[in-house]
Amino acid sequence: GPRSSSSEEGSSRDRRRRRCAAALSRMGAADVDLLALTLLASGRAAASRDGEVLALRPDGIAATGSKRTLDEVDAALFKLRGTARDTERRMESLTLRADEAKVAALRARKTASKSIAASHMRRRRLLLDEADRCASTLLNLEGASQSLERARNDRGILECYELARGAMKKV
Repeated sequence: GPRSSSSEEGSSRDRRRRRCAAALSRMGAADVDLLALTLLASGRAAASRDGEVLALRPDGIAATGSKRTLDEVDAALFKLRGTARDTERRMESLTLRADEAKVAALRARKTASKSIAASHMRRRRLLLDEADRCASTLLNLEGASQSLERARNDRGILECYELARGAMKKV
């Protein structure tokens, strides 16, 4: 049915992505630079002003007349989202390790090793506290990202009003 077709399509896409990732991991610095320059020249990518961020454009916007560089907001959003993903992964890891510490504490308690069980529970508490700090950081990152998106949207609205005001003066 339609579901199996979309899942086959997804697995095919995943295989293609894995092959691309494997090929990219084997590339040297000169090859990566050449690929980046090719993507930029073809309009399939854009770079931040400092050259630190390269954003791919899967829609293949033509190089002629397209925006070739990312502004600071794009670069900041990219970095914020990457940091948020890393923070989420860290939270997952901390939570998993806290669960493992709890299991170890229960196992130690069954064998009448109360001091070992207590040390496992202290470790669990420390891991959960760090996961809570990560959650707070994640909220701050998401708030900053939303604030930048809102500011960009507000800037677009102001530009539209300015354009309309200029047009009204000419009427």
